[in-house]
Amino acid sequence: MYEPYQDEAEAQLDATLKELLEAGTRDVVIDRALYLKEFRDHYKQIVEEKGARWVLVFFRPASKELIWKRIQGRRAAEINADSALDITPEVLDGYWSGFENPVGEGEVVVDVTGE
Repeated sequence: MYEPYQDEAEAQLDATLKELLEAGTRDVVIDRALYLKEFRDHYKQIVEEKGARWVLVFFRPASKELIWKRIQGRRAAEINADSALDITPEVLDGYWSGFENPVGEGEVVVDVTGE
């Protein structure tokens, strides 16, 4: 049921984002991994259609090795971040290789690569 729930959550996110932008009473932050340019463009379009200003903040990731070390540390501490997925080395490889870093999208880069 993961995919249908994901689709439902994304539709709700879109609707809520539109409502908040139409109200125009506060800043809105979408805190999610927009790992594909297609996803970033989707939200940028919504924001621009509602006459708002968008800012793309890209947290340049740490090394894959450090990320794996952090995952292992969280697992050892029994912190699962409510993830529906068990992050294995293969799953991490899939995320790592599939991530489309923003380049020339007006992104603000925050370097978090420190060990």
